Order: sequence, then C-alpha cells, then structure tokens
Amino acid sequence: LGESTQSITFPIAFPTACLNVQANMYMAKHSPLGDGGIFVIDFNRNTAKFSLQNIGTNSVGDLRGFYWFSIGY
Repeated sequence: LGESTQSITFPIAFPTACLNVQANMYMAKHSPLGDGGIFVIDFNRNTAKFSLQNIGTNSVGDLRGFYWFSIGY
C-alpha cells in the first residue's frame, strides 16, 4: 500500500566499479501489517537506488529503514 524510493551515496566511491549491492529491511517488530520488500533499482560506483514497498494493510507498518551492503573494486 506504500512505495518510496531512496538513494544513498557510498561513503567512499569505488575507484573502478561496484559489482553488487544488497539490502535488507529493518522492521521494529514482526508484524503482518508491515509486510513488504526492498529492491535494488540501480547502482554505480558512487550511488545506489532502492525501492521500498509496504504491501501490508497498514501503509506505514513497522518499517524503520533498511541496511545495505556493497562490493566493488
């Protein structure tokens, strides 16, 4: 019921390329009202863009953000 996009800038840009970006949702608690997902939309050696989706019956739910991890060289 809710969707937003979020972009992050890597603290240190990869000199050559970013090979992979992964993300996990951070929930305040387990709740069927806050079910959803996070998807990597795009990334490069400097930034990454994510889509956060809440598919529960509560548009706000218990989503508190997300963790991300990137690998590159």
